[in-house]
Amino acid sequence: MPAFYRFYHGPYVIQTIRQDAAPDHPEILLTASYEFYAGKPYFKFYSCMEMLKDVWLELLRNDEMTMDSLFT
Repeated sequence: MPAFYRFYHGPYVIQTIRQDAAPDHPEILLTASYEFYAGKPYFKFYSCMEMLKDVWLELLRNDEMTMDSLFT
């Protein structure tokens, strides 16, 4: 379970927010939020990488999402 987790379920939206340090990199704080709306064929996704200290990196990549037939 992430250090911070919130699940909200209302009449029109379901939202989940997760936040924790990156695995093996406690100086990088990761946040991800998903919002699903009733009766809508889409959802909103937000992500953030916050550097809490100076970091030396050769490569930094945020997550990518691909959808298969379960989402269409």
